[in-house]
Amino acid sequence: MLITNFRRSEAQRTVDFMTAALSELAPIRRAGQPVDIAEAALWLASDASSYVNGQAIAVDGGLLTGPLRRQQQPAVEGLLEMLRQSARQAPHP
Repeated sequence: MLITNFRRSEAQRTVDFMTAALSELAPIRRAGQPVDIAEAALWLASDASSYVNGQAIAVDGGLLTGPLRRQQQPAVEGLLEMLRQSARQAPHP
């Protein structure tokens, strides 16, 4: 049971870390939620999207194509450093 609780807490720590890191990079300034994906899927399945075909729809808060894209290189470097520091601080089983 201790191992399960440890894995659960590590998983939650990773989720919290990535939520904070990605929220800083995305132009919308919040992490995506499952409902964001669900709403896109519902729209694609509806008659409202009947004229759409052959498209890749990024539901990413503007991360890939947003106006801040050209400013992200320094932020990505900062994210990589945060990941490195987190890996060094993580307890190893």
